[in-house]
Amino acid sequence: MNRLIDALPARYRKRFLAGCERVDLVLNDELCSSGERIKHVYFPAGSFISLIEPVGEHACLEVGLVGDEGMPRTSVTSCATARRCGRP
Repeated sequence: MNRLIDALPARYRKRFLAGCERVDLVLNDELCSSGERIKHVYFPAGSFISLIEPVGEHACLEVGLVGDEGMPRTSVTSCATARRCGRP
């Protein structure tokens, strides 16, 4: 379970989780792209999500890492992604 969700009082957590869906991700799955409107919110449980910032045409830089302590927060330029760096 995600520690952020676990911190909710039981009645709110139950209500919140009723509207959630478990998603199994595979290494290198891209959750969203830079500048793209965010469609889903992810709360990692037993995994990590890398926050990747494009640098140049084919390179990227990991600027953050989110585990079961929270959820990825994205900005206008960066986005949560599991895309492998150096690949077009």
